[in-house]
Amino acid sequence: MRTNVPIPGAEEGLSFETAVHFRKGYEAGLYDAELDWLYHKYQTAFPPGYDRNVLYTSIHSTTIRRGQRFYDVLALALPNGETRMAYFDVMDYRSFRAYPIIVGDDGSTYEAAFHFERGTRSYNDLQRTETGWLYIQYWATLVPHHSDYEFDQSWHRDIERHGDTFYDIYTLTLPYGDKRVVYFDVTNYRYYQDETGQRYSIHPTRKAGNDAVK
Repeated sequence: MRTNVPIPGAEEGLSFETAVHFRKGYEAGLYDAELDWLYHKYQTAFPPGYDRNVLYTSIHSTTIRRGQRFYDVLALALPNGETRMAYFDVMDYRSFRAYPIIVGDDGSTYEAAFHFERGTRSYNDLQRTETGWLYIQYWATLVPHHSDYEFDQSWHRDIERHGDTFYDIYTLTLPYGDKRVVYFDVTNYRYYQDETGQRYSIHPTRKAGNDAVK
């Protein structure tokens, strides 16, 4: 029997206001606890014998600060093509969070760019959080549903440096031709500042995958 695992509350988890609050346990088990909650809530949508490991490839997620609280937001693609959203209040885990946390509520310009409260310095974690936000904000709500493959083909990222500030700029082309442009200030993930205030570069701007460097 596992001990000290995160235990979810009885909230519905369908919005920020009804987000599921986890009683604090071992932080490394939080994501598994979130997936367990999703599976049990929507298990009737899965066929008998469904491989639960497939859940990991059916999830898009991001971590957001809203007001003074912190949330994991997950979008689950069901086997029938529908998408279900789930909101988890992870405030009790804030001091242990490994993933970057998005701060801000606009992101439409350089001046209003989202920024990040530092998690790990993993480049993959940063992109996961950015693209998870794009998926949840613009893709998960499309009717009819469009596949993850289409989503992966629909965005590209420009990496720009303005003085000492670095930006990831995403352009997402929706299925009907509309475009959404979102700005993320990722300076914390391009620089390391030591205790003396000296800055050191971590990730030079570079072209990779869907990236275009300016």
